[in-house]
Amino acid sequence: MFREVIGAHDAPLFAPVYFGIPEDSPDYASVRRLFPAESAAVSPVQRALRSGFEESAKFVIYRPWFWLLLNLLLIAAVTGLSSRRSGLVALGLSGLLYELALFFIAPSADYRYSHWLVLSTWVLMAALVSELGTRTVTRIRGVGERSPTARGS
Repeated sequence: MFREVIGAHDAPLFAPVYFGIPEDSPDYASVRRLFPAESAAVSPVQRALRSGFEESAKFVIYRPWFWLLLNLLLIAAVTGLSSRRSGLVALGLSGLLYELALFFIAPSADYRYSHWLVLSTWVLMAALVSELGTRTVTRIRGVGERSPTARGS
């Protein structure tokens, strides 16, 4: 089951994007009675957007194993490069451990269960890039202030 959860297979993912209950679902008939919706009510623009989302769900960024691997790499990078290492490592580990818990308790292989892993990895990446960028700019400015041309000599 965990292999399905992290998308480590060649088959299409289970529900990477959600457009309602599939017609082959056992709940389809009862939900349709409660919430009738005509397919004619879906505009051509909505159909095109749906089609685009369905196609984009085939990209590797919708595979949780990609985010699991990136999360591990970022945790290693933060450990060696960041002055805020404890907070950022905790953030990375929270996404990683949440995903690993699905090994034991995943009720199904929905992509939605990996959203915290994806979000925590994005935040970790943004924080690391921000910190490294700030450090680089500070270093460049510090070098410029010490150079003879910067003092007007």
